[in-house]
Amino acid sequence: MAEIPHSYSLQQSCKVTVVIVTDCLLKCFWWFCVSSHYSVIVSPLILVLPYDPQDIHKDLEQKLSQFYEREDCILYASCFDANAGLFEVLLGPDDAVLSDELNHASIIDGIRLCRAKRFRYKHMDLNDLETQLKESQSSCLRLVVTDGVFSMDGDMAPLKGICDLAEQYGAMVFIDECHATGFMGPRGRGTDELLGVMDRVHIVNSTLGKALGGAADDQ
Repeated sequence: MAEIPHSYSLQQSCKVTVVIVTDCLLKCFWWFCVSSHYSVIVSPLILVLPYDPQDIHKDLEQKLSQFYEREDCILYASCFDANAGLFEVLLGPDDAVLSDELNHASIIDGIRLCRAKRFRYKHMDLNDLETQLKESQSSCLRLVVTDGVFSMDGDMAPLKGICDLAEQYGAMVFIDECHATGFMGPRGRGTDELLGVMDRVHIVNSTLGKALGGAADDQ
């Protein structure tokens, strides 16, 4: 840490504290102070960081997209938040969302926030899903939404059949893998990996707070 003089005007001068941070934890601490604490915000302080404060998040997003073999990844504070914000961004009033009736509450809440037409099909019933796909054919973008593993009963969505129907009727597929990531599939990537449909599912949502969080250690 060093101090250098800096003149704000001809009539006034003061010392500006220049903080050069290289340690990761110190960087996070100083960034929190500079952006949050009033006494620091109003003080003459310059924070010099060797890299962007969000580099850690960006690095994690890149690693997660590689793990799931996806083009990109967006990191949210929680999976609940991700489900709450996803559908409103993707779907408009000319679109449709087709949701399993026993999907997680966060999915249901997220769907309620969007303006798309809503269709609910019977739990894991492919015949009823096909009926809803036929009824929604006038919509522009259609998104079939399902849990990979359902949180209450522990049953697994028939993803192969869902993907077959989605491709037949020109719809996209979204799965929530919160209760599957970390233990389903050869590498723990979820039900889409287990059932061999990773390249047929368009959007995957999952969490670091269940199996992956429980497996974390000092390494």
